[in-house]
Amino acid sequence: KSQGSGSGSENDSRGTQILDFNGSGRYQFWESAIDANKTDPLIGIGPGTFQFWWAKHGSVAGAPVLDAHSLYIETLGELGIIGLLLIGGFSIALLALGTVRVLRAPPQTRVGIAAATAGCAAFIAVAVVDWVWELGVLPLIFFTLAAIAVAGGIEPRTPDRLSSQLPVWRRYGERAVIAALAIAALIVIALPLAGAASIQRSQDAVADGDLGTALSDARQAAAVQPYAAAPRIQEALVLEDQGRLGPALNAAQKATRNESANWQNWFVRSRLEARNGDAEAALRSYRRAKSLNPRSSLFSQ
Repeated sequence: KSQGSGSGSENDSRGTQILDFNGSGRYQFWESAIDANKTDPLIGIGPGTFQFWWAKHGSVAGAPVLDAHSLYIETLGELGIIGLLLIGGFSIALLALGTVRVLRAPPQTRVGIAAATAGCAAFIAVAVVDWVWELGVLPLIFFTLAAIAVAGGIEPRTPDRLSSQLPVWRRYGERAVIAALAIAALIVIALPLAGAASIQRSQDAVADGDLGTALSDARQAAAVQPYAAAPRIQEALVLEDQGRLGPALNAAQKATRNESANWQNWFVRSRLEARNGDAEAALRSYRRAKSLNPRSSLFSQ
């Protein structure tokens, strides 16, 4: 997975790379994300679409770029001002609450809360200039520290006689809402995770020569994420390997409908249309792919 391109030495420190205006391309990524936001300032160009924007509009040729190397600037580009206010407001509120709790906490818990707040501040600061939020263990640690900063050291309240007389919805309503939100978040996370796992299994099965299992896994991914393009492209590639060009083209067409800004989907579709004998359609799809990634060396050959 390539996060970006750069010409710096592998021995360069992260600080040197961040301050390198020419080598890492970081500032060009930020500029491009800001330009993306200008197309729709309020809601942005859509989640996960910066890589497609960069392929078409980016100013630096090189390896594929997936991220803008800044959580907040990429959020501005993809989710607009609304997204930036949400994630920025969360970060500022977390640090503010942690700081207030440090000042008010008793001595025996103050150091722990201060350390947790400082850890959150470090993650937030680094996320401004790099893609650390995609290293799964780091967000996990961040949210653990955030929980300590917000609620660490708080003694549970002992129910008094008055509270026991409150209606059930008053006593447990807040907990029920939090539990419902947690379950919804788990579902939102689980669907793309399950889809990605099925695609990986399909790719492994192809490598082992088991095309039947590979197709089953690809279709399972498509069932979990019917709105996504990656499962359909994987299905198309497996069907192509099986020599079933008609169904393969059908899957590729679904992929381009689900993710029309991804040049790779159009490139695969172009090849399948050519193999199916439709030269005119293949040329249209090829030109569409080229227009979405005009600087790729693939189209200059």
